[in-house]
Amino acid sequence: MNRKVKLFILLMNFMVLFFLFQTEFGPNAWRLLTGNGYDIPVESSIFEFKVTQMNTGSGDYWLYGEDNENYYTKMENRDNVPYKAISKNVASTIQSFKSLDYTTWNLTE
Repeated sequence: MNRKVKLFILLMNFMVLFFLFQTEFGPNAWRLLTGNGYDIPVESSIFEFKVTQMNTGSGDYWLYGEDNENYYTKMENRDNVPYKAISKNVASTIQSFKSLDYTTWNLTE
């Protein structure tokens, strides 16, 4: 193998590893493949959704998460929906807002 091919392969490997570990794609892909009950909100994506608190019990699902636009929780389960979301713009207007406490989110609709 000549030097240019080796350099190209090395560069491609570096780019793949960077993509997997510097974005949320790697952790989300792993959890989707191995986790029972793990999902990503439809408003988000496998590249942006970041888990901020996982369930500590036997289920492999998140309790709180966020992306560039929203905060998400599975702790609030009124209306029989799998999760609730609040935009970060709205959250910034709530004086007592805490991203890991859905009771401060003022989710009344």
